[in-house]
Amino acid sequence: MSAAGEACADADAAAATANECRTQASLAQKSATSKWAYVEELFAESKKKEEEAKRLQQQAYEARREAEELKKKADGKEVESAEAQSVAKQKAEAASDAKASAEKAAAELTLHDDEEGSMSDEDDESKSSGP
Repeated sequence: MSAAGEACADADAAAATANECRTQASLAQKSATSKWAYVEELFAESKKKEEEAKRLQQQAYEARREAEELKKKADGKEVESAEAQSVAKQKAEAASDAKASAEKAAAELTLHDDEEGSMSDEDDESKSSGP
């Protein structure tokens, strides 16, 4: 083969190699584009999940704040309840003392009325049997 023939054969081989390289480059480009789209998808999903995590964290903070407020109110209600129970106990004791005093006064009054009634009966008898 002549030098020109060898050059043509080399040129054809180089062209075939170039075509093969272009094909591989095109496939690599398609693969890179596909990977890049997947990466973009993952970043978008990651951003959504970060936003969701922030939203959930905010909800958790708000729920914690509400729980703390409710706990404070409940503690205050417990104090009020204890105070009310103390007042109720004092009033029950006062009512019991008042009842005991009233019963004693009623008994004394009944005794006094009975004594006065028997004196009155004696006076009536002495007046009727009188002089």
